[in-house]
Amino acid sequence: MACASWTSITSAWTSAFTIPRSRSPRSRTCLDLRFRALNSEQIALQEALGATGTIVSWSEVANAIQTGVADGYFNPPNSAIRTGHTEFLKHFTPADITPSSRIVLISEDWYTSLGDEEKGQIDAALAAGKKANRDWVNNWASEVRAKHEAAGVTITELAEGERGKMAELARATWATSLPDDQLSIWTEARDSVAD
Repeated sequence: MACASWTSITSAWTSAFTIPRSRSPRSRTCLDLRFRALNSEQIALQEALGATGTIVSWSEVANAIQTGVADGYFNPPNSAIRTGHTEFLKHFTPADITPSSRIVLISEDWYTSLGDEEKGQIDAALAAGKKANRDWVNNWASEVRAKHEAAGVTITELAEGERGKMAELARATWATSLPDDQLSIWTEARDSVAD
């Protein structure tokens, strides 16, 4: 991945926000960016992408960024708006790293006990819910983008082909987070929502 792509990262899935270059105490090559991480899995992802991470509790994120402990974070695009972080996080790249999860769980025992008509109703409701969610996300993404622009956030799109490179680099971290059987379930679920 080219260092030029690492001005920042975030998305309607998940990406990253960073502070302006002039505010960072470190030089700004991709290897010098340090992102707030939730856990060791996020640090592994950040390192695979050519940056570094540091675990910071969410309540300490603003302080960590303003004091130079971290340069930004990977989060859904509305995070910086919702938390007021657009006061100091002024760079954003929609990278679509991973979907924000919204899950509907039903009992397999219960579902298999239903008749065909009832299963059809459940299946139709789930399909309608997925479509409504996808439509909402598409509309929401443009609303969030407008809010970023109004807050003076510079939006930098990834160069052609960079997201694919990032996905390939990240792929190596998947097996370290999940056993093979769970990884195949996760991959199948991810593929079902990737439009």
